[in-house]
This record gives sequence, C-alpha cells and structure tokens, in this order.
Amino acid sequence: CCFGKENLQFGLYFPVFGATLIPTQLYSSLALLGIFIILRIRQGGNYRRGEIFYLYLFLYSLWRFFIEFFRGDSKIFIYQLTVFQIISIILFILSLVMLIRIRRRPI
Repeated sequence: CCFGKENLQFGLYFPVFGATLIPTQLYSSLALLGIFIILRIRQGGNYRRGEIFYLYLFLYSLWRFFIEFFRGDSKIFIYQLTVFQIISIILFILSLVMLIRIRRRPI
C-alpha cells in the first residue's frame, strides 16, 4: 500500500514489487510524527477552541499534497493532479480560512 514511484537514487528495494521505490510510507510516518509534535507543542500554550483541529487539517493537507507527487499508486485526475491533491487543496483553503477566523475571534 501507498508505495512510491520507481527511483533508483532515492528509493528502497521492495521485494514484493521487485523494484526500487520511493519509501513514501516512511516519509509519511515521519511527517505525521512531526505534525504530532507541532500540535502537542501548540496544545501546551494558549489556544482557541477548534484551533488544534484546523491546524492539523492545515498541516496534513499541505503534506499530503506534496507527497502525492512521489506516490506511485495514485492516478492523475485533472490538471496533472490526483484526487487526493484536489481534496488537499480544498482542505488547505478551508482550514486556513477557519484558522484566520478563529484567531480573529475574541478570547
């Protein structure tokens, strides 16, 4: 699942596919760990209701948009983007708007 495109320079050998693929699973795991750390740090300070949730959507959609360029299991949908990249763009905009609205609310 979730394997990357074939790449001899930056890939790892996957015996099940018999090819050297970009290890997008590992990159995603590290990115999610990083997102978790950022959210925990933010949660330790003053935050407003809903801010942590929308911050997660913001960071994850940003990550997912970029990792899709390296994945080999997603098909191109429209404008050279995958379905998940389109969804990521929508989530990114939604979460950005909500974060701005939350920050403008009085405490």
